[in-house]
Amino acid sequence: MKGFFLSLFSFFFFQSNAQPIGSWKLHFSFSNNYGMEDAGDKVYAASAQSFFAYNKADGTIDFFDKANVLSDVGVKQIDYNKTSNTLAITYNNSNIDLLVNGTDVYNIPDVKNKVIAGTKAINNICNSGARIYLATDIGIVVLNQQKKEIAETYVIGANGSNVKINDVATGNNRIFAATTQGIKSASLSNPNLLNFNNWKAYTTADGLPTGNPIAAEFANNTFYTLLNDTLYEFNGTVWSKKFYESGWKSLRLDSHDDELILLQSKLDNSQGRVVKITSTTTEVLQNSGNVPVNYFKDNDGTVWYSDAWYGIYKNGERIIPDGPISQNAYSISIKN
Repeated sequence: MKGFFLSLFSFFFFQSNAQPIGSWKLHFSFSNNYGMEDAGDKVYAASAQSFFAYNKADGTIDFFDKANVLSDVGVKQIDYNKTSNTLAITYNNSNIDLLVNGTDVYNIPDVKNKVIAGTKAINNICNSGARIYLATDIGIVVLNQQKKEIAETYVIGANGSNVKINDVATGNNRIFAATTQGIKSASLSNPNLLNFNNWKAYTTADGLPTGNPIAAEFANNTFYTLLNDTLYEFNGTVWSKKFYESGWKSLRLDSHDDELILLQSKLDNSQGRVVKITSTTTEVLQNSGNVPVNYFKDNDGTVWYSDAWYGIYKNGERIIPDGPISQNAYSISIKN
């Protein structure tokens, strides 16, 4: 009986693999969301395996996957640069794609192919001007957008050692890194950011508690970070507590057109919320979803929101592209 099932499996396996190249169509689940970016006439939304573009003019959806455009599967983050019309895409295996003008893909596999003793995960993207700063487990990897290549890597741990970078932010000609050793910053005018001595580490003397900051963002002409579910702001000299509320965990910071957004969820993930932060006010914009990922209002006044569990919403209406509910497959059938 065991031999019968093996023969039957082999028959279907080789029959399915006999299909011509290019005749397969991938069906991914888009019910969750890992990132959402405003690209003017469209919105990019990433899920676990792939991503799509929602065209604002007519509501049509363009799908991107390894079968048609992308270099890999397992999308982890996306970040859009309006100036260069470039969407930076990173994958779970640390591969990198640059999608230019919505059509042309440039693959940069250097981090993926790098052989090191430890991990090399890409944790976040800062798509800034002519450069893209990748927060990774080995340091800050800097991409040259014009040349489509890695320009340099900043290893800024204590005594020049590797340190995990959780996030990167730039503004006012400075770069801030949220690391497992705390917040560190440097001037972008410094010609030698490869030297860890040119990076300042902030301590309790600067108003920042010891800990593991998970985010860095620049908005309202100010740098912000998240540490122990608390939002801190930097006035150019010292850090101070900006916002905290018991019972809520802070997931990430985001900015859109210089508007700072704090994304939070209840400790049990039963509810999510979006908090707008200005220099003088704090406003809860939305209580919805469970694990918020992104929120912004585009130039047309349309409100876009994404949730890790339920995907993306346009003015409160959920957008559900064609695809299975889950990416997990439990059975397969073959039909001529």
